[in-house]
Amino acid sequence: MKKSVSLSIPRPCAEPWSSFTPTSEGGFCGSCQKTVIDFTRMSDQQILDYLAAKRGKTCGRFRPDQLKTYTFPEPNGIRPGLTLIRAGILGLLLLFTTRPAGSKNIPSVMPPIEATQDTPSREASAASTTHERWFKGVVRDESGAPMPGASIIRKGTTQGTVTDAEGRFDFPNMLKAGDVLVVYYLGFEPLEYLISHSTPAFIEISLTADYISIAGELVLDAPYEETPDSTPETAIPADPKR
Repeated sequence: MKKSVSLSIPRPCAEPWSSFTPTSEGGFCGSCQKTVIDFTRMSDQQILDYLAAKRGKTCGRFRPDQLKTYTFPEPNGIRPGLTLIRAGILGLLLLFTTRPAGSKNIPSVMPPIEATQDTPSREASAASTTHERWFKGVVRDESGAPMPGASIIRKGTTQGTVTDAEGRFDFPNMLKAGDVLVVYYLGFEPLEYLISHSTPAFIEISLTADYISIAGELVLDAPYEETPDSTPETAIPADPKR
């Protein structure tokens, strides 16, 4: 027996997300004095987990593609072998991508990242040149939250790296003034960061979301149950752009 629920926001909030005070769960709206949960960084499963545990009314921020019908998995239909295979595949995918598609100007194939071998020590390399330097940094979204899995590529090359769980990175090659780092993250606008003589050794990069988010009080339609003997009509979520 399957249970499904449709999410919608009939009355979107007129306050811009940038005006909210950042919190651990999303942002605090000073106008309505409520905490707005940021669902835009959640997967479908994380949204289902939240809905299963939620109590009372919820104000949330969503991507348009997230306002749809969700189906809760059958509790007795778990196949351990298949679950492990899916988890392994998901783990590999998370090394190169993070958020659902919905971005513009993101290349369909990411540039390959060059594996650097037999790299000399940083101290020895620094002594051999005065024009190139090592750089570290962190990538955050517009709310200041770290962005794990962001790709940082030296423009025009295959040299690059990805951010760790805290959004931090340590670029594997020395850079000089005039080099450009291109930062990619699915669902966000690519950013080009120019290295100059005055660029600090620790770079702080902020990416801007490349989608229109919708915030407001979340409404859950009454769940329906699908039995093995019934054939309910397929629920088609309304186009949020209409």
